[in-house]
Amino acid sequence: MNTLKLHNSLFSLLLSALGGILLGLATNQVWGVALSPLGWVCLVPLYFSLKNIDTARHFFVRTYLFSVIFLSLVLTAFILRSFTGGILLITIGALFFTIPFWVVHICTSKIGFRKSLFLLALIWPAFDWFILERFLAMPILSVYLNQAALPWLIQYIDITGYTGISFWLVALNAFIFIMLDDWLERRKTSSTTADVFFSKRLALLFSVFFLPPLLYNVYVKATLPRGFGDEIRVSVVQSGYPSYETAGDEQFEIGFLQLVAVTDSLVAAGATDLIVWPESGVPIDFMDSEDVQIYLFQKVLEWETPLLTGTLDSEVLSEIPALQQYLGRDYKVYNSAIMLTPQLAWMALEENLDISRLRIYRKQNLMHFTEYVPLSETFPVLSNLSIDIGGVTNISGGSGPTILNFFTKNESTIRVSPIVCWDLLFTSSSSKSTASDAQFIAALTNESPLGDTFETTAHEMESFTRLRSIEARRSIAKSSTTGYSLFTDPFGNIYGKLDWYSVSATTQHVTLNTHSTFYSRFPNVFPLLSLFGGVLLLFFSKTKS
Repeated sequence: MNTLKLHNSLFSLLLSALGGILLGLATNQVWGVALSPLGWVCLVPLYFSLKNIDTARHFFVRTYLFSVIFLSLVLTAFILRSFTGGILLITIGALFFTIPFWVVHICTSKIGFRKSLFLLALIWPAFDWFILERFLAMPILSVYLNQAALPWLIQYIDITGYTGISFWLVALNAFIFIMLDDWLERRKTSSTTADVFFSKRLALLFSVFFLPPLLYNVYVKATLPRGFGDEIRVSVVQSGYPSYETAGDEQFEIGFLQLVAVTDSLVAAGATDLIVWPESGVPIDFMDSEDVQIYLFQKVLEWETPLLTGTLDSEVLSEIPALQQYLGRDYKVYNSAIMLTPQLAWMALEENLDISRLRIYRKQNLMHFTEYVPLSETFPVLSNLSIDIGGVTNISGGSGPTILNFFTKNESTIRVSPIVCWDLLFTSSSSKSTASDAQFIAALTNESPLGDTFETTAHEMESFTRLRSIEARRSIAKSSTTGYSLFTDPFGNIYGKLDWYSVSATTQHVTLNTHSTFYSRFPNVFPLLSLFGGVLLLFFSKTKS
């Protein structure tokens, strides 16, 4: 009896581990192939392992094992870059990732295991919205990201936002689990009856979970393009320079000048309306370096094309907060983006224009434990937990959104919303801009700090780019230091993608759009409605089923 119990326990743990592997593989790519459909069944093995669990200890072990394995596959690059920091991130992240599953355990005794799985689908959007985006600020710990590689299936997020994918995916897994569980039970008495039952449930699954998204995909692609605006030509430049390996003067001499050289060749090859450099394309404080200002202004005049580039930016403080005092700084440092136009360059060089009031976008969402340690502003000693993966640590978050303007070759005024790297993970950084005047988005990123051994981070940033395009119905021009640099259209389709770690550039047509999606105007509606639906389900479910 004890041996059978041990075997059942081990099998249950293996099922939990299998679920974590499936979700981890679904979120990444294997040899360039997206494995997103694995996400449709990634929770099914876990549900089977939890089906007959009664004790909180056994429940925790299985859900935590599932979460640790999933996050280990997603955050492998973090471990290789900083083993201690990566393990810490996975350990803590897995604890948070188990939170929604505890609803299942707590509510099973009241409403039954199966209903609690659908309750899980209703509360998970609120978990994404509050815990990951607002409290923990780590959307990379997500169940929804794996579906980004299937834009033909997720066009509905212009209404629900990314949390709609969480609801769809968790509910789909619950339906498949119940379908398989019932099929296995029916096969004990009649395999023919069981197979007929399975076929009917399969047809119902397609009708409920796949047919509506597919029809909506056909609808939006048939109707929305009529409301799109003109196209412009935008160039993204990729230096291929791994900035994490060096810093300071060497990074400036190699990375920056490489960007200049590639841009020289780009402009010589043909006209473009905007050049986009990556995050920290100018790896020093542009506003504090007159020599760099003069050099770049001269290049912009030579190119006769506006340049949007990442840079550093500092703000001298009259009153020094506790964190800056602890760091020995009388200033704040920002990760920023600036727009340098030929008109601005000419006035700065020929008319000695004071550029101190140049409009600057400052990165709003900081990468925790690298750029910023949570609560360090209140408890400065926590800043010592920052993981150095290259660049400046303990920087400050900016405010926004800031829409930057430039003129095209035909003298049309274009409004672009710049976002910097980690901002891509947060809809709050783009929804406000795209609900107003921005005609497209420029994303400036730098995936190189996590090294070139695994492409997981680059694939994940690519997926977030797709999601932001669909949610806002905006084209995105993404320029990365080492890749992937790419473009997405308002339907999340990728084009003009540059090879990883290549020194290259590409010029593509970008569709402009000022249409505000429902999600851009009301980004919090779906998670709140889902939470309300969960409360109703819990309230009206009196008995187990």
